[in-house]
Amino acid sequence: MKNQFHFLMGAFVLCAAVSGFGQWTNRYPKLANVAHHVYLEGFNLPTMNVGATDPAVSPDNARLAFAVRGWIWVMDLNSREAKRLTKTSAVDARPAWSPDGKQIAFVRDNSRDTSTVLLDLASGRERVLIDSPAIDLDPCFSPDGKIVYYSSAEAGDLDLWQIELATGTKKRLTTERGQEMMPQPFPDNSGVFYLAKVSGSSDTIQILKFNDSAKKVVRDEGIASQMRPALLANSSINLSK
Repeated sequence: MKNQFHFLMGAFVLCAAVSGFGQWTNRYPKLANVAHHVYLEGFNLPTMNVGATDPAVSPDNARLAFAVRGWIWVMDLNSREAKRLTKTSAVDARPAWSPDGKQIAFVRDNSRDTSTVLLDLASGRERVLIDSPAIDLDPCFSPDGKIVYYSSAEAGDLDLWQIELATGTKKRLTTERGQEMMPQPFPDNSGVFYLAKVSGSSDTIQILKFNDSAKKVVRDEGIASQMRPALLANSSINLSK
């Protein structure tokens, strides 16, 4: 009985050690200021789904882009016919249309890191737009189609960035400690609406104004890891309210 007790206690200690060790490992590039990376990887990165996710309506309201089974698809909303656009073995997700409807930017997750890919719809050609050594997420086009806004941990934790499509020039837009994700530009391109997550605090929906870098929390959302913000076509920034 005594030997059996020692065996069970040894097994318990071994399992606890393995469990504790597993809690702190990370499959994707590690972010600064994130205590439990497993939660970030589970909630904030693309997921493989049998059903459709990440719906995005084209600028002319005639097509719908979405992700299914790790591929990007586009459906004609009149005929209800869908066409698969990507064929990679990675997980492609979170499509975003260019204002002219000719390109789609999306996240590609190869199970070790993420990148942003630009797809030309007419030719089917792909261009890797962003592939830093860190996690890159949530691309979206500026209203004039010249810039892609996105979230990247290139500087340590997830910040908002922009990249000019013509030159490839990148600019970091936020520097706060925490995670800024899911940017959506205002129609006049005066700023972006985004989700901010700070360890130990509630998630918040914020506005960043470009001309003076002013920021405002517009809503406290508790836990909002699965949120996908969207703006009305006539939205404008008002930081006085």
